[in-house]
Amino acid sequence: MSAIADENYDIIDNDGGFTDTDFANAATSIFRNLLVKGRTGGWVFKREPLDIYAMGFQWRINNKMPGFVSCSDDNRTGVSRCEGSILLRIYGIDEDDVKALLDMMNEAWFLMTNE
Repeated sequence: MSAIADENYDIIDNDGGFTDTDFANAATSIFRNLLVKGRTGGWVFKREPLDIYAMGFQWRINNKMPGFVSCSDDNRTGVSRCEGSILLRIYGIDEDDVKALLDMMNEAWFLMTNE
């Protein structure tokens, strides 16, 4: 939540749209679904694309290089891209990882709704 509070995301609309909690819950679901047990028993981020439904949209997260996040409804899709993978660390998540994912989710949603 602190990463969200520090930014002014377009997807958060305090006039009846999505709340910071909605956005945080969607990002949390993505992180939980990207984490898998590695060969040595520790947690690692999977590289295969992840499809998840959150906030009324279909999200696709590709953690390979180049990484992307897409946001789709029944009629439109927006895609946010980065030059590397979204989650650069093999083990653990820090605030930079959270911010990178939130930024890309916000951008994909913004591009979808403003096409």
